[in-house]
Amino acid sequence: EQKWEEARDTAVAMEQLGIEHPYYRLARTQLMAVQQSTETEEEARALLNAYGDSPKIQILGAELLWKCGRHEEAAGFFRRLEEQFGNYYAAEKYLALYYQEQGNLAEALNHCFLAQGDSDDEFLDALRKELDIAYIEECENALAAGTLAPEDASRLCTSYIRTEQNQKGIAFLQNHPEYTSQMEHAHKFLTILFYQDGKMTESEQEN
Repeated sequence: EQKWEEARDTAVAMEQLGIEHPYYRLARTQLMAVQQSTETEEEARALLNAYGDSPKIQILGAELLWKCGRHEEAAGFFRRLEEQFGNYYAAEKYLALYYQEQGNLAEALNHCFLAQGDSDDEFLDALRKELDIAYIEECENALAAGTLAPEDASRLCTSYIRTEQNQKGIAFLQNHPEYTSQMEHAHKFLTILFYQDGKMTESEQEN
């Protein structure tokens, strides 16, 4: 609840009683981060290494490392969490941000969608739009250079659809048979793009 004064008072009382528990250590480390303690990073790392079987500690501990600026290290723990326990919102969100920093936009988009699931999240909606726009620019540059990979061509179409750049998407699909011939869903993409562009007859023809 981020009631830090109450948290500090509780921590003082618990220290006097000698109470110790992994979740208390985690909460205490979160409090250390708020107080900008230089020991936050070391304690977060100790928790992550000691409690690899606890998703809660792994998520919140890695988040603390991220907030300490240790993005590469935090991403490693988030990937390990994903491999062991599957998809968690926070882990996928930070992995999306990490891969965005690394310039791997396709991977960033993938983790962004895994984080979103069926939820309505303004932060992730804005991040996905930002990633889509950057990814479209990257793919269009690769297309102009003749280096666009077939798998990126399909992802490009979905980014055109999500950003409603319908005419660009239609032109790409109609003018580049070298890609559409390898696409499983080329007609589906055109159906959606024509529909979003208000061209119902063309959309029905592609359906």
